[in-house]
Amino acid sequence: VESYTRAGARNWQMLGLEFVDMGTFDPSTNGADLYTKNEHFTMDYSKPDGQQWTWKGWTVDRTTYANSDIRTKDDLGHLSSTMMRRINGNLYMYLNSMSGGGFSFFRYTGSNEIAIPCGELRGQSQWNDNNGNGQKDAGETSSNVLWQNDMFGNFVDNKGDIWYVFDDIRKHTLQSITNGVPIYNLTPTIITAPAPFNSLRRIQYDSDNDIMYLSGYTAAKPYTNDWKSCGLVMARYNNWSTGNRIASYTINLPTLAADGSNMVSLTVENDYIFVVGVQTRAKVWVYNSTTGALVGTMAPGANVGGVNKTGWCDLVNSIAAFKTSSGQYLVNVEEDGWGKILIYRWCPTGDCIETDMKVSLSSPETGQTYMNNTPLILKAEVLKDTSVVSKVEFLINDTIIGQSLSAPYQFAWNRPYPGEIRASAKVTSTKATIAYSPMTRFKITDGTPKVEFLLTKRVYSILDTVYLKATVSTS
Repeated sequence: VESYTRAGARNWQMLGLEFVDMGTFDPSTNGADLYTKNEHFTMDYSKPDGQQWTWKGWTVDRTTYANSDIRTKDDLGHLSSTMMRRINGNLYMYLNSMSGGGFSFFRYTGSNEIAIPCGELRGQSQWNDNNGNGQKDAGETSSNVLWQNDMFGNFVDNKGDIWYVFDDIRKHTLQSITNGVPIYNLTPTIITAPAPFNSLRRIQYDSDNDIMYLSGYTAAKPYTNDWKSCGLVMARYNNWSTGNRIASYTINLPTLAADGSNMVSLTVENDYIFVVGVQTRAKVWVYNSTTGALVGTMAPGANVGGVNKTGWCDLVNSIAAFKTSSGQYLVNVEEDGWGKILIYRWCPTGDCIETDMKVSLSSPETGQTYMNNTPLILKAEVLKDTSVVSKVEFLINDTIIGQSLSAPYQFAWNRPYPGEIRASAKVTSTKATIAYSPMTRFKITDGTPKVEFLLTKRVYSILDTVYLKATVSTS
């Protein structure tokens, strides 16, 4: 809801609550960009608690993708939990429901805030957007159901492969990226649940280090009629892809018999495992991911109203974590009582150095189009307090292309290539603290005209009168 003056200036703005919603970070921006199912927020941790977030954009196009964007529908278990992944440098959002049961996935392009639907693997709906137009066209969908709707545990690893668990483990392998779209093998690989499990509930696979984390029930810790729980036991398996099925350790997860609920969600990030329960009022148990030892717990503080202003977690994926370049962990927890997402900031070593630097790109500009026949000058502006700048590096599509060691911080990209480009800057201090700029998205063109026909329908009969309309651009 917004209020404006007669002249068109905005008086105030009121945003909706984040009710039954879970956000995760873009892996490439050091905790600066957080995405929920419909929104994009930017974060500035130098500001006071509660003022660190800024609403950046709405990611749903209800008109263009009305028939393919599952977020415009209300009949598929309340899609709520995001998993943001970078695959070949491009940003993708994987979205599942309150009770798991599959993924819908979306892609981001250029400076556009819209998440374009590009596929799904859920229940009786399987879709690969082979031509990349964001629409469910003939021949792109399948109803070959090889897994249950109630597979609560689901995960996307850093390679883009999709995993599910229930009585067994199922994996849909990412076959290729075609037209910007992740194309999956719709027939999963099926793997028997390893000992000690007789029923699985959650899965996390560290594809960078080939480590599998599973949780569920065993003969000694059987199912107890808590259908959404992540189970009573968690285990780690090293060298998973080579066939190892012997757990390096098992953890007996906390049980809360007094209120009838157990742990509902877990996440693994680097050196730690974070676990939260349904009715634990955002209390988080922290374990060492190498040894399985309990490190401690986190609980909401007075700055967010404490437990008296903290509700339940409803989602099977209601917790997420991200390790920043300073060594600090950002731990996101769903909170439904007052409709928000809590973010714990935790420094395990106690000496995480918070940067006092901010960096932004003044050139090129977001949304602009540049020719590729001349060098493109990238310019960065650095704001700091007492830090001494060691270097500023410039990144194109997440790859460092050059650096500047002194002000003015700039670099000439001598051979820009055509396409949609993401540019950013990374500043490093002499004490090794790091800050990243917001992403700048723009286009590079070689000047070749582009013609696009605009048709109101896709299928015409011999009785139709067809009018052709085209747009011409050099971008």
